[in-house]
Amino acid sequence: MEMISDSGKRGSRFAASVFCLYFCIFFLIGAVPLGSLEIRQGHASLFLFEDSGRFSFYCLNEAERSYETFLADKDPRTSFIELNINGRIYRLGESPAFNFRLETGGISPALVFESETLRVRQEFTFLQTSGSGDTNGIRMTIHLTNLQPRQINVGARILLNTRLAGRADGSAFFINNQGIGVETVIAGSIDRYWASHSGQLSFMGSIKALSGESPDYLHIGDWTLLSDAVWASGQGRTANSRTNALKNPAICYYYNPKSLPQGGEISYSILLAAEDQAGFNHSRLSTVIPSPSTENSKEADLALLASIMKRLGQFMNGEIEIPEQELINMEQTITRIRKLYGLNE
Repeated sequence: MEMISDSGKRGSRFAASVFCLYFCIFFLIGAVPLGSLEIRQGHASLFLFEDSGRFSFYCLNEAERSYETFLADKDPRTSFIELNINGRIYRLGESPAFNFRLETGGISPALVFESETLRVRQEFTFLQTSGSGDTNGIRMTIHLTNLQPRQINVGARILLNTRLAGRADGSAFFINNQGIGVETVIAGSIDRYWASHSGQLSFMGSIKALSGESPDYLHIGDWTLLSDAVWASGQGRTANSRTNALKNPAICYYYNPKSLPQGGEISYSILLAAEDQAGFNHSRLSTVIPSPSTENSKEADLALLASIMKRLGQFMNGEIEIPEQELINMEQTITRIRKLYGLNE
């Protein structure tokens, strides 16, 4: 393992880290950002952004005592829900046809989007898989309600821009231990889960729904291609180029349009968690009601930043050496905290 011992060579890197540390600590002592909400339960941390109608999900890496992000969090808007209503496409959080708000007064926090035609309620509940000793995931349930006095056709696609990178063998995702490193379409009826083993902490997501509608199919591909896909009638992007390598891996759930009567409702449910070899075993799945803990979270993050600063100070005084991987972990932790509290680059 490479050891960092040349303070001159690494000086600028450490200077930037120290500057970011001071900036984060100053901000955390000052205030919590408006328009966003962080909720922690056990090993899971959920962040909801009222200004963009997006969310981020993190899970604690116990070995490193730091949180790892499940989604690419540099810009949470890169993960989104897109609706197909009577053949017209609406991206929630961006379409002017939908107003949106953050609701925290109910059993589960929710992002609510509403137009003259449809109400969308995106609810979040923490969960604990059967093989985990603590809360390690979330259940995201999306309810669509027809507000029109007539029938409509509605479908959805949910794009998750993972923060994952392909492994040395090219695999970015795994299903039943089979690696997937190129663009792939899979049926939504598979009673398994997909997983990524590329980070220090492996993550997994459900395929077949445990409740509500199951996706018609999932499309694994490069984020740029999936984000820009022309989607109509639930066909998704044509899958005739499945040899495309996954430079920026993402996964998209497709729910083909269905008829929804006046006042009718349809629901989609996706589970996301730190990987558990038992998967999402519904009979042993434990859901818990989240409670906001902003002040406690802020104190914990301040303590974490203080410990990082102490390590950096010891290195700069020549008292210790820091492995390259530990420095990377420090930078990732600082980046996570900056993003969680809405600090700009």
